[in-house]
Amino acid sequence: MLSKWTGFLKTADLFPTPVSLTFKGETTFKTKVGGVFSIALVILFIVGFILELIDVAKRERMETTRNEIFFDLLTTNNTYNLYEGGFDIAFATSNFWNLTIEQEKKFIQWDIAEVRYSRDYDNNVINEFRTSIDVVECNSSHFRLPDETENFFEQNKGYRCLKKRDNLLKGNWFNLEYYTLEIKANYCVGTVKNCTSSNSADCTCHSLSEIEGNVTGSILSFVHSHSFLDFDDIKTPIKRKFEDRRFRLTYGELIDYGLHIVKSEYTLYDNPIWSSQVTKQGEFYSLDQISQTSDPRLHITPIFIELKMSSKVNNLERRVYSIYDALGNLGGFIGIFQIIFAFMAGYFGSKIYYHELMNHIMEVSNSTEAKKPKFGSQRELQPDKVNDCSPSPISTNDHANISIPDNPYLPEQDKAPPKQEVEKSPYDKERYSSKFLCADILFLPLLSRIFSCCVKWQRRRKLNIYMSEKEAVNKKLDVERILKSIEKTQKEIKRPKIFAQEGIYKNPMPQEESKVRQNSARIIELSERSYEIASGIPPPLTSRMPYRLDFSKAQNRLSNSYVLPQNDPSFE
Repeated sequence: MLSKWTGFLKTADLFPTPVSLTFKGETTFKTKVGGVFSIALVILFIVGFILELIDVAKRERMETTRNEIFFDLLTTNNTYNLYEGGFDIAFATSNFWNLTIEQEKKFIQWDIAEVRYSRDYDNNVINEFRTSIDVVECNSSHFRLPDETENFFEQNKGYRCLKKRDNLLKGNWFNLEYYTLEIKANYCVGTVKNCTSSNSADCTCHSLSEIEGNVTGSILSFVHSHSFLDFDDIKTPIKRKFEDRRFRLTYGELIDYGLHIVKSEYTLYDNPIWSSQVTKQGEFYSLDQISQTSDPRLHITPIFIELKMSSKVNNLERRVYSIYDALGNLGGFIGIFQIIFAFMAGYFGSKIYYHELMNHIMEVSNSTEAKKPKFGSQRELQPDKVNDCSPSPISTNDHANISIPDNPYLPEQDKAPPKQEVEKSPYDKERYSSKFLCADILFLPLLSRIFSCCVKWQRRRKLNIYMSEKEAVNKKLDVERILKSIEKTQKEIKRPKIFAQEGIYKNPMPQEESKVRQNSARIIELSERSYEIASGIPPPLTSRMPYRLDFSKAQNRLSNSYVLPQNDPSFE
């Protein structure tokens, strides 16, 4: 389609100026300005399409590598840019074991895991990625805010950080609504060497006397995005800065995530690493929700950090930027050039039409101003056809070009004036017929299309205004009508009081009475639902109620279903 369109432009030859390229005195390329524009247009389309494909490849790589979303709770900036790579995690160990990093490696093996759940929050794990991590002592070099973190680590010893952070997590946050990041401390009965979390019983036991301190402090604190959620001072910064506030993350548009301060309980079970069972309850804080599990045989689970998308952004998914987007953008690119060339064709077409019209007027005026031949003039006979009675052939050209010889016997003043040559316009009809066709095809339909779109837009705008006003009035009338109908229905439909007199009419017409109750309850239910619909309240998923209800028919059915006896003493 593109080649046909550019070929048509080349044939139309909007610019007739010849262009040629010469090399060593020989002409190697001949065309016209219109052909040059056509060739340049094709090259421009090809280059634009290649650039668009490169952009597609870049965006696709960015989509697959953008998987870190962690929030900074202790800084004033509550917007996290997804284009920034990497993350920082710190967790406290000094409250459990007053050990150095070398001593800790004998007993503790750290694991980090990310767990993905299904969309409907039914806690079904759909994917789990788990790996062992090496920890080091935390210092300010591990975080992006060295000035703020330096004093913290000097005053708070015993925090551990990840030794290697690159490519640690493999999650894709944009297709999930329920995500858990988990750090586990797998302790061994003996040394960590040759021990795993699933085979800790085979380890050689280590002397418990080397462990100083006990589990009287807080649980392990998980810190995300260079923030420190220590148990002792977690309440103050969160409650001071982030209570009743929302986070925003930058991904195409700003999306709100709620911060919920919650309380939870944790239990430390009896383990071989401690001399007696220790049960501890406390509270800790996190984003949205905290859940924790413990396995008394293998490990304790510090804290699960779970990020749940609220119902406001349940439809957020990873954008699939494919080749079709590139084609769509390229189509818009072609459309711009179509409009430009349409206006160019219209301009040159109108100019050509004007010159052709002026040429025709000049030719007609010159032919009428020429004197007509007088009586007695005769056509010059051809010498080879003197005795031929057939008329001499007449040229099929315009009548202004017919040559009529003068009569030599007429006086000089009666002879026809010499023929005046009409100046030929540079715009030849045959030469520019294709351009006029181009203007007729492209320019006029474009103007009509623009005009029709403007008219349709204006009509649609007025119709929308009218319908919105009409809908508001109808809703107001519906609410008033339904309120009156509910009040009238509740007054007219009353449950009859049934009295038993001497065993007579203990339960007169039980089926009819039950029907009356059902109908009255049904009408009241329909009335209330209609009021909700008219007020703009969305119906429930299982609702089959009509939008508009005819209460007169319902009341007629009710009145015809059961008629109270008027003269019966059993009824009031």
